[in-house]
Amino acid sequence: MAPPSGPAEPRGGGRPVGRQPVAESPPLPAVDPANYRLSLTGNILSGLGVVSFLGSVASLVVRRDADAKLDYPQIDEDPADIAQRRRDLDQRKQAATISMWTTAAMAVGLVSAGATMITVARRREAKRRERLGLSAFVPVLAPRSAGVVWLLRW
Repeated sequence: MAPPSGPAEPRGGGRPVGRQPVAESPPLPAVDPANYRLSLTGNILSGLGVVSFLGSVASLVVRRDADAKLDYPQIDEDPADIAQRRRDLDQRKQAATISMWTTAAMAVGLVSAGATMITVARRREAKRRERLGLSAFVPVLAPRSAGVVWLLRW
């Protein structure tokens, strides 16, 4: 015998067994596309800033390595090779220093620009939601207390 399909039949003349209809709340408005794009751009810029910071750390490691090799030359090398090696290491150290400071400055700029964009997008969205009545201070009166509750609907 196949199981019954469709809504459950009432038992004993009562209400139907199974799902009861639920009053649905009105649909929430979506995030404003302009605010979403601004926030997304801010997140991307902040991520690029973190990657730039990692590049700065990598340049610092290269610089420290060149600095250590300059301090402790190989003993069995030819003196002419030592002079050339020192010039190469000095040039690598100088390039790594420039790269380190450049990527560090880029990291600071990108992260601060990203954080600013995220903050602006969130403030705009909060103002928009406030205009739509999604955020409100509601007075509450109870038998033993009274106050104000901040309701925020997402």
